[in-house]
Amino acid sequence: MRQSRTSEPLQVLPEAYVELRVNIDFKSTAERRVKTVAVTSTCRGEGRTTTAVNLAAAYAQSGKKTILVDADIRNPGVHTFYGDSNARGLTNVLNRTNELREVLSTSDMRNLSLLYAGTGTSQASDLLSSESMDELLLQLKQEFDIIIVDAPPVIGHIDSKIVSAKCDGVVFVIQQGKVKRNLAKRSKEELGRVKANLLGVLMNRDKTVKA
Repeated sequence: MRQSRTSEPLQVLPEAYVELRVNIDFKSTAERRVKTVAVTSTCRGEGRTTTAVNLAAAYAQSGKKTILVDADIRNPGVHTFYGDSNARGLTNVLNRTNELREVLSTSDMRNLSLLYAGTGTSQASDLLSSESMDELLLQLKQEFDIIIVDAPPVIGHIDSKIVSAKCDGVVFVIQQGKVKRNLAKRSKEELGRVKANLLGVLMNRDKTVKA
């Protein structure tokens, strides 16, 4: 397990992310336990990765053993928040070239582990939909209290829908004034088609949190 060089983005945690964590916890019941949460958006640039990073921090600060997984294989970003290398990570576990313990990183924040996207590949959809991904999520559920997954945006590739369908719940990030209403509506409908469990919507910039 590697130590990340910095957790600088997490020094000041906006209240909106704490509120989002609390709202998600309220939706986790004995009948439908929420342990894997995908964070997605309609398009790139809406604050999806920032939301995933800060939501993971909110859980870690609450005392939950947390892991943040970068599943945006085509355009990874989590490692840049920590000034770290993306040389090994999720893809290396899924294609069985590395064991999970070999590619995990620890942050400076207590209770927070990191799994970067790893080596780039043209087979992102195949890896994310594989049995290896199912096995990994099951393993992470056994080892961690909560798994936050930075999923790709919905528009552009099927990857986001694959990840969202495999997770217990989905947080949908919308940057106010950036995305046209019809595209956001289409994204929500596409998530519905794969029976993704929409936990709530975070309206970026105006700090409105709905869940």
